[in-house]
Amino acid sequence: MGPCCSVPSSSEDIDNRVPAFQEPIEPILAAKPPPKEAVDFRSVKLSEIPIDSVAQTNTVDGSVEKNTGEVRAQVAGLRSAVRLLEDVPDVDKAMLESVVSRLESVTLRLERLEAGGARTSTAPAAPPAPSPVTSNASSSSTSASVLAFESLVASHMTPLAAKAGEIGGEVKEVTLLLEAAFKQERGVLDVMSKCKKPVDQSALQDVFKSLAEAVGAVGAMAEGKRTSAFNNLKVVAEASQALFWVASDAALGMSLPAPMVDESWQSAEFYANKVLREMKGVDDKQVEWVKMLKALFMELKAFVKQHHTTGPAWNAAGKDVGGLGNASAAPPPPPPPPPAGSLLQPKGSASVSGSGMSAVFKELNQGEGVTSSLKKVTDDMKSKNRADRSGAVPATTSKAAAAAPAPSGPAASKAVKTPKCALENGRKWVIENQVENKTIVLKAEECNTRQTVYIYNCAKSVIQIQGKVNSIAMDKCTRTGLVFEEVVAACELVNSQSVEVQCSKLVPTIAVDNVEGCQIYLSESSMHATITTAKSSEVNILVPGASKDDDMVESPLPEQFSSTYENGKWVTVPVLHSAG
Repeated sequence: MGPCCSVPSSSEDIDNRVPAFQEPIEPILAAKPPPKEAVDFRSVKLSEIPIDSVAQTNTVDGSVEKNTGEVRAQVAGLRSAVRLLEDVPDVDKAMLESVVSRLESVTLRLERLEAGGARTSTAPAAPPAPSPVTSNASSSSTSASVLAFESLVASHMTPLAAKAGEIGGEVKEVTLLLEAAFKQERGVLDVMSKCKKPVDQSALQDVFKSLAEAVGAVGAMAEGKRTSAFNNLKVVAEASQALFWVASDAALGMSLPAPMVDESWQSAEFYANKVLREMKGVDDKQVEWVKMLKALFMELKAFVKQHHTTGPAWNAAGKDVGGLGNASAAPPPPPPPPPAGSLLQPKGSASVSGSGMSAVFKELNQGEGVTSSLKKVTDDMKSKNRADRSGAVPATTSKAAAAAPAPSGPAASKAVKTPKCALENGRKWVIENQVENKTIVLKAEECNTRQTVYIYNCAKSVIQIQGKVNSIAMDKCTRTGLVFEEVVAACELVNSQSVEVQCSKLVPTIAVDNVEGCQIYLSESSMHATITTAKSSEVNILVPGASKDDDMVESPLPEQFSSTYENGKWVTVPVLHSAG
């Protein structure tokens, strides 16, 4: 039962709200006599409770104690009546619950008057107290969930945003977007605590619309061209998917909320480890930022495990979602009415419609005179005799077309961007927008193990790296070759087509993601490299033969896999094709 903010101004207000209690309760209580200690309640009506006098008292005349004593006597009598009503077999249970609710409401008002002194009540009359079942359903579990989520945001999300403010740049921007997404999730939880789950999927999507837009804005930050904060953006984009636990549904085969949050963080942890590895000893603020981000989502996992263990907890006794938010907005206005007159009536035929079809037949019955009003077509008006209707094509049109030939191919539909090959901040080589350039060389004296190389949007080009670097990434390249000597960490190939990569010395790891057509040439010292592929096709690995005179041995990496359930777990093996 929620707290009452005010007291009705008169007993008539109570009677109007609960008309079922206007009759005396004496016929119902005839089965048992009242207890000795109870006040005589056989002829008491609920409307006789002097609540209005209690509400209007003040400390000026010192009448609070007097009025509260009178009301307590009436309440004691009604409580005795309720105890007897519970034993009557045919009593209306709904009526009994309402009586109990009103008794609790009156008692709470008396306690407030005595605790805070008698203050003049100027607020409007409070609505009837809800039944105990509805009150508990709406204020115990779900409201606690909203409060716990607000505590989570205050203790973890707010400090994370402050730390991102110290870092600045794109890290600050994406963290503020994540904070906005958490605020949208708090609004969804508030709706869930007050409403029952909508049956209509469109209404359910309206509840999650703002949250989906906020999470989409976080993901959009990690798309497009890679920047120096790419790994920071990716870890937030992957982790933000955990906020969609509010839409999980076990009936549709989806994970429960806690496992869903855990899976999202596992996807983000790959990029989180990259940030920790790159920024350790370089930027302690970013290292602390990653640790705080992980703590935030671990706390979110604990929150949903405690308050939404088996799924999003909607209020089964709440109102419909249509009573909140955009659902209460006025519908759009209807379209304007059609113009006056028949839709089949042509313009300028008002005279025909006015006189009816008889006028039409009258004109047709004129015989040869019906064509007298038609205009005469002369020879110069005929198409064959008109100079502007000649079938010859002017020669000037072909000259204009020859001067600007139409571009062909997918690359011609996009504007050519400025090529770039430069070292940024002394740490990162950027090679981008190179087209048909096969003379790009990074010499050994220009490279060191603390530098990375990023190759983006190159076509029909060859890049040579004559030195040892930390890592190499090739993104969105077409028909491009890469030759390098040695890499400390990894070589990544992403979103590319028809590329060739050759390592002359050592590379520990090669990652191939969303690549169509890839030839990888490994030296003898790099034959034990780890190669990871995802969403890729036509990936071939070439290694040296048994002797120096032998040709290189080419081996394709599998694209198809077969999974079987064995001994309580799934076993996945590549599909082998044989000639029979």
